[in-house]
Amino acid sequence: MAELDLDDRIMEKFRCFQCKNYLSVSPIVVLPDGKSLCGICYSSANETAYKELIFEDFLKTLLYPCKFKDHGCKERLKFGEARDHEANCIYDPMICPVSPSCTWKGATIKEMLNHFPDCHSDLIAKKMAFKLAVRDQDQSGFLLACLDGVIVILKYHYSVSTGNLQYQIYHLNTDVQEMMMKISLINDVDLDYRIHLKEDSPYLFNKSFYKDFSKISNPKTLALRNLFAVLNNPNYVRINMDLHIVKSGESEQFVDYDLIKDLKRGSCQGYLLPPLYKSSTADSPLCFNCHNQFAGVECELDKEIIDKVSKTNFPCRWRGCGTIKRVVNLKWCILFCFFVFCIYWLD
Repeated sequence: MAELDLDDRIMEKFRCFQCKNYLSVSPIVVLPDGKSLCGICYSSANETAYKELIFEDFLKTLLYPCKFKDHGCKERLKFGEARDHEANCIYDPMICPVSPSCTWKGATIKEMLNHFPDCHSDLIAKKMAFKLAVRDQDQSGFLLACLDGVIVILKYHYSVSTGNLQYQIYHLNTDVQEMMMKISLINDVDLDYRIHLKEDSPYLFNKSFYKDFSKISNPKTLALRNLFAVLNNPNYVRINMDLHIVKSGESEQFVDYDLIKDLKRGSCQGYLLPPLYKSSTADSPLCFNCHNQFAGVECELDKEIIDKVSKTNFPCRWRGCGTIKRVVNLKWCILFCFFVFCIYWLD
């Protein structure tokens, strides 16, 4: 049975008394005074309410406008679809990520990006890099950059009392196949003192990012204070966040980091790459680096692992190196990598 698409003026009669949204979420209930509540408001109602099954069956035959219809959304939603749709509706009004100091509102990401050159040109950067006075005072910041055609937004907050840097990076492109980030910490006075941290993955942009700039949703935390000694106890630290971006269709440098996690060895931190070995005293396959540590070792042909290895490129294992290779060339890169000698020198 097809749902009824009634005129919006008629649909105004089917709104929740409490939240004023449409009665499109089950269970639909009626209060003693005859006012109707949707299923969301019913869960927090203090009064006795009665389920209206016949009325709800009727409501299930209707199509509902999106609550952002006045902002341009023309979707007609079935009963029960509103919550999922409206959580991701592109017509949900945006506030400026620099709020509360900026009161701008717009309908789309494109409008937000057009707003930045006019009002926040000082926050547009060529790269994700900033400097912190780590012993001065708490500091918060925001940067927007276009890197290899990908729009990236950074929010960060540094606390002097804890010595922690909280940050989050989002990208706004849906055609990104994978993106990884390397963080470098540099003594701003003596550039020879620096640390390269392991790669991490930014998130796809979502509305929790800009609803409240005073908070950072699901922040990542970097304990800077624990690294001051390695950086020669600086007053100022320069932080570079370098992004490696691969869009859909650009597979030359593609790295499947989820798959690589399965191939990472906990003992030697190397990759489980052919040739592989097995031993009666080991519970899992052995890599080339570890097989000499076990007795009764035999070479084995593990087709499942060989198939996994063929589906991805591999980053060099040494921190600071940005090289990405197919497995046939990876071993030579790891053995003679410049950064392995840097690490031994630091040790």
